[in-house]
Amino acid sequence: MPIWGQSITKVEPPDWPTVRRPTTLQLLITGDGLAQARLRSATPGVTPGKVDVSPDGRYAFCELTVTPAARPGPVSLSLATPNGQVGVPWAVFAPLPRTTAFRGLSPDDVLYLAMIDRFANGDAGNDSPPGMPAADRANPRAYHGGDLRGVIEKLDYLQQLGVTAIWLTPVYDNDDASEDYHGYGATDFYAIEQRFGTLEDYQTLAAEVRRRGMKLLQDVIPNHTGPRHPWVRQPPTPTWFNGTPEQHLTCNFDIPTLTRPEATPAARALVLEGWFAGILPDLNGADERYKRYAIQNALWWAEKVGLDGMRVDTYPYVVRSFWRDWQRAIDEAFPKLTAVGEIWHGDPKVISFFRGGRTGWDGIDTGLRSQFDFPLFYAIRNFAGGDAPVTALIDVLRQDALYGDARMNVTFVGNHDVPRLMRAMGGDLRRAQLATALLMTLRGIPQLYAGDEIGMDGGEDPDNRRDFPGGFDAAPNAFTASGRAPDEQRIWSETQRLIALRRAHRALRQGKHTDLVATGKQWAFLRDDGREKLLVVVNGADGEAAEVRIPLALVRPARIRRPVVLKALHGSSPMTEWQLEPQTISVRVEPFGYRVYHVQ
Repeated sequence: MPIWGQSITKVEPPDWPTVRRPTTLQLLITGDGLAQARLRSATPGVTPGKVDVSPDGRYAFCELTVTPAARPGPVSLSLATPNGQVGVPWAVFAPLPRTTAFRGLSPDDVLYLAMIDRFANGDAGNDSPPGMPAADRANPRAYHGGDLRGVIEKLDYLQQLGVTAIWLTPVYDNDDASEDYHGYGATDFYAIEQRFGTLEDYQTLAAEVRRRGMKLLQDVIPNHTGPRHPWVRQPPTPTWFNGTPEQHLTCNFDIPTLTRPEATPAARALVLEGWFAGILPDLNGADERYKRYAIQNALWWAEKVGLDGMRVDTYPYVVRSFWRDWQRAIDEAFPKLTAVGEIWHGDPKVISFFRGGRTGWDGIDTGLRSQFDFPLFYAIRNFAGGDAPVTALIDVLRQDALYGDARMNVTFVGNHDVPRLMRAMGGDLRRAQLATALLMTLRGIPQLYAGDEIGMDGGEDPDNRRDFPGGFDAAPNAFTASGRAPDEQRIWSETQRLIALRRAHRALRQGKHTDLVATGKQWAFLRDDGREKLLVVVNGADGEAAEVRIPLALVRPARIRRPVVLKALHGSSPMTEWQLEPQTISVRVEPFGYRVYHVQ
């Protein structure tokens, strides 16, 4: 019991898994009257260490070593001060088997992004928690009621579509106000948002995902908190944040500045220390105690839930030394777990600066093995939905060597931060299908945004975050074929077929890319993994069908004296070329059309 004003309100992390070798943690204990505290343990295998308390007695940073002797269950911990002693609620838990989780992503996966609040409402009981504004679907910036139970209920739908991995927007507890439905304004990094459900719901979702052979990614946010996080007014250390609510920089999003060694410290500070929109408090990755807190937080969620990957929000806005140490810790604990960095810029030379495997001008190797391919995102949209020639796409792909292994890039044509794919394609279903076809036939790990598979419309935020039809007990129900309009069913079925095509052919997932023909809006390329060779032919122009002429010598090496047979896999009837002399293959492709052939 608290004595003489002593109290503990929070312990982070709240528990830890059993270990195979001694592991020293940093507990962040929040309370009152903690000055001159000492940590005590009466549990075998759990050994207390040094304690540093903030001048106001509110925060105690406590070293705690867990050894293999520790067994799952409550731990007898206490904080003793000159004025008394108070118990510290803490526990050790059994970890998940390494064979069932932490598998990471590969080009064999198809990732699906769902905003929890906008996807499906599986538990109406958490729509309007006591003391919080009620869910209001008429307000595009309010909570609408989607939750983790809703995601669980729609796993059959995702598997039917062909999805193998799920990326959910943040699960962290956010402010009780009505406009934090997106999850990016955390007020507690160790708690689940009440409107989304409970930790048990999240663990149930993860277990069901694993049972189905699917994978789960968590959205993590080491760069900032919500403005109402308790830390903002009372930070654990003087340098926990960059700036204060009264005096801080505003982020200018100038990512290229970070890639230039000649940039001034002041210029870099505007990127690394500025608050997003001047509102979201910027956490300081250079603060050693915060860095340790964030690393442990990521490890805890991975272990507690059984994650296969993490989508890392606002990656470039945190100092690179933080990412070096963060990635090392992740890799040591979960060698296969995939962290995917969000570096929102359209130049491969800029985003590849943050890729691991080599040191930058600063001598730091971030260790990052995967990132969202924004350059390819812009190139596909501009080609399929605009006037850009195919050479603009090819110019992006020609820079793949910058990444080390570009196959680990997560490719996409839509997400929750940009206008919907259908809006970008001018409402043209053919253009949207072409964009999706390119996503599924080019290198990388393709990612879909929930609703794009049925051609949902939407402009800028929050219009691009409309509720998924049928997820909220309202008709029509686009989770079923009978509930989809004809155009919705058409694009859904085509997306399903394209995913199945990719899944059936390793050459599309892992193969080498070779350009054969690139003229205006027409494009022919090969995907070849050494065992099979696929020919993809694309017409990105409107108007008449195009005859794409491909020299036979480009498809079949001259030394091979046998017929070339093109077996149609997607989009047209079989073609056969029987001549032994060099010839030209002519493929007729309709406007915004595409053809895929197996070269035999």
